[in-house]
Amino acid sequence: MPVADTEFLFGMRDSDPKHQHVKCILDELERTAPDRRKELVIPPMALFELVIVCMSENKAVNVIIETLELIKDIASSYKLEVSHFNFDQLIKGLTIYRDLRRGFFDSLLAGSALTHDNVILGDDDAFLNIPNLKRIKLAQYSSELRRR
Repeated sequence: MPVADTEFLFGMRDSDPKHQHVKCILDELERTAPDRRKELVIPPMALFELVIVCMSENKAVNVIIETLELIKDIASSYKLEVSHFNFDQLIKGLTIYRDLRRGFFDSLLAGSALTHDNVILGDDDAFLNIPNLKRIKLAQYSSELRRR
């Protein structure tokens, strides 16, 4: 079960260029997986990164809260799991940040995936060539779900 990159959360917005892939993934999970909690996990670090990005874009706190409430409603509606954050995720993520020189949030998200099942769902090339981590692109995952 992959861990979702932050771009998956942004892709929940109708205006996002990746919305069609995200919507397709959610719809296919609803159609094919009775227990979707086991199919896709949202790491807390992705939620935190979303907040930081919105704040850096000078979004009003009320808009950020509304965005989080929307994501929470979508996650609940589609029965997606939000994983727990733990020390191992942070240690693995910071090790990637230190040793592989990836972006801070990309490193922490990779650490989350490595402590989960070694798979991350996202298009970011920062997830390539991280030992033991498999990246699945949004379009690829969508296609895999449609073939089920």
